[in-house]
Amino acid sequence: MHESFLFLEYLAIILVGAKLSAEICSRMDISPVLGEILIGFLLGASCLGWIDLGTHEHEAVIVRSLSELGVIFMMFYIGLEVRISQIAKIGFIAISVAAGGIFIPLILGYSVGLWMYPQAGWATHLFIGAIMAATSVAITARIMLDLGLHRSRASRIILAAAVLDDILGLVVLSIVLAATRIPKGPGGGEPIHGLAAIFQNILGLGNGLLLNISLIVFFLVVLFPILWVIVPKILLKVEQLDGKGSLLVIVLGLMLLCAFVAAECGLAPIIGAFLFGMIVGSSKASQVIEEEVEPIFLFLAPVFFVTIGLLFDVNNIAAAWHFAIILTIAAVLSKLIGSGFAAKTCGASNLESTIIGLGMVPRGEVGLIVANIGLITGVVSGEIFAGAVVMCILTIVVVPPFLKILGKKYQKVLTRKTAVDTY
Repeated sequence: MHESFLFLEYLAIILVGAKLSAEICSRMDISPVLGEILIGFLLGASCLGWIDLGTHEHEAVIVRSLSELGVIFMMFYIGLEVRISQIAKIGFIAISVAAGGIFIPLILGYSVGLWMYPQAGWATHLFIGAIMAATSVAITARIMLDLGLHRSRASRIILAAAVLDDILGLVVLSIVLAATRIPKGPGGGEPIHGLAAIFQNILGLGNGLLLNISLIVFFLVVLFPILWVIVPKILLKVEQLDGKGSLLVIVLGLMLLCAFVAAECGLAPIIGAFLFGMIVGSSKASQVIEEEVEPIFLFLAPVFFVTIGLLFDVNNIAAAWHFAIILTIAAVLSKLIGSGFAAKTCGASNLESTIIGLGMVPRGEVGLIVANIGLITGVVSGEIFAGAVVMCILTIVVVPPFLKILGKKYQKVLTRKTAVDTY
């Protein structure tokens, strides 16, 4: 077989391996994401060596491109499921839980980075904080569903806070990227181009942080509200077209364009995809789009998580184990304190606030995405990346048993009251 088609073999191994490992983990009550990462590690150069992205540049480019596309589709799909009305029903307590779950981990993560890697610089420390601030509650939601607690107040607070946590986390990531990616002008490396050049010429801004922040503000404060108004109207017109799949193709084209514009504004493309998903999710076409996008998401998302495993280096894992343990402890404590204490101050019981704090602990997909961005941009080293991924994995594994124990106690409390609490 010609070497240029080797990527087909790689992709086949990745997809089949990801699905089988995810299925095994699901049957063991473990997050499927963990299985996909582990199969990537086993297939990679550090273990079996079946997929070696280091020696096949052509295949590496294709696999990494599909991986990036996978994470963009994943964030778009997550955005589709966001309902602002759900957040409004919970109100202040969800905002407090989300805010506490962002800022305490951010500060603690920065502090851990400063303590363990003092030579790395403030940008790396800030990125470690951003990784810590992420939350993924898919595991928590599944446990609450299995226990019949998905309609309980604690569950609704966790899910609403998680949505806000994602939004705030992406804002934090945007600020971190803006602070760490200062564009260069004439005589300072690569020339400024695209929207950055337009803003620099029109507003007379320099090449530093102010330019990056201006671009981010433009996207979030000006462009996003405009899209929120016009996109649903465009979709109503598109739905009237006779061509098969017209709605899906145009939505995906606009989503990719939004991701590109976000990147031009100094944001991560995933932020543009996530926000565009929120816009489409608020339209009348949301259910149709969600059903049609799901197969594409299920096809591409595993490539991202397997690639995370492929990037693992045994040497980095060995060097980062101390950092990984400290970071995991900080990850658990920061969410318990930040989100749990916020819930307690808003009137939740001790048991309820502990469940909420523990439910916000898993970093999962979002933490892995942030860690991957840090590695790609060169802000974090391979060693720090390995430690961060281990932390994400450990929070996925450690939390469920404790959450199930507390969930059963919570179930008994609700049973004694003979009705599920409503807020």
